[in-house]
Amino acid sequence: MPRHIYIALVVVGFWCAGCSAGEPAAVFQPQTARSNILAVLPSGWSIIPQSSVQERDTRAYFDDTRIDPFILLGPKSNCLVWTDKQSVIHREDLAKECLYMWLVPPDFTPSFPHWWTDPPPLPTRVYSSREIKVYGLVFQHIADTNRFQTILDKECGGEIHTESGDLSWRNWRGDISASMKK
Repeated sequence: MPRHIYIALVVVGFWCAGCSAGEPAAVFQPQTARSNILAVLPSGWSIIPQSSVQERDTRAYFDDTRIDPFILLGPKSNCLVWTDKQSVIHREDLAKECLYMWLVPPDFTPSFPHWWTDPPPLPTRVYSSREIKVYGLVFQHIADTNRFQTILDKECGGEIHTESGDLSWRNWRGDISASMKK
């Protein structure tokens, strides 16, 4: 082989090796992120699996099989307010404060609706890195689903909503974001 071809091949080889010597690809590890989040939960908070409501309401946004959804359930009760068929207003503590959470790969972007539509409340990106993105949404978890279904099927004659104040976990965004940096 002529010397100039050999030198050219060596130069190209070193150039290719230099191009591929960058940082290794990030690995999506939702179990580690979930453990980090659980480590910063305040007293009285716990984790439960994704609910059918969370899955139904956000399927269009988080439609990737790699996503890890779950709920962080708080200790504070929230009142369900509903009007019966005789127009009498009722208040029952059937809901609990909660955070819907989604751990997604860094290359995934939810397909949130355009601003001019009227979507349900949209999740907020809490944290983003080369390894993971974390989304959260303050919501209400119906603790007594049997009673809630009875109200819907037999008693409710009008409006139904929850009265909720602030979460008892006031700095949830900051705490979760900080837990990801460990």
